[in-house]
Amino acid sequence: STKRIELPLVQERPIYGFWPRPETEIKSLEDVRVESCILQPNIGYLRFVMMLGEHEFLDDLVEAMCSFAQTDGLIIDIRTNGGGRRAPLRVLLPFFMAENQSPRIVNVATYRLGMKDIEADFEARYLYPASSPHFSRAERDVISRFAGSFQPEWMPPKGQFSRWHYFVIS
Repeated sequence: STKRIELPLVQERPIYGFWPRPETEIKSLEDVRVESCILQPNIGYLRFVMMLGEHEFLDDLVEAMCSFAQTDGLIIDIRTNGGGRRAPLRVLLPFFMAENQSPRIVNVATYRLGMKDIEADFEARYLYPASSPHFSRAERDVISRFAGSFQPEWMPPKGQFSRWHYFVIS
């Protein structure tokens, strides 16, 4: 028993802007700006096509999120978003956390020893060892509790990989 569903093609341009926007058309920050509005009935709509770390872009994310404070819901549209920096995650996630909520570990990683410039690459991804001064006391406490029960899917061979590194958002 096979179920067949046919979906009609839309003849109109979508309401969410210039989507899809080929990356070849991206020539400036204006081409990847944060797009936001309030849809009826009182639903916030946030769209961004790249994960940028520029201050102007991050400020636009904060401004958009603040404008959604009294909405009944939120759509975050990341279609065609090929990724990029992690800075937008650091900006967005706290909006979804309770004010006094404990920090969240959002990524754990290790790297093969001897790789060139890998520590700088990890720092660019906000990945630091548990002892890093980048972490607050509360963040170190969360890491310590997490590390006590963390069971990776694959255990890196001792002596060949770095200590675990953590991306934490407060």
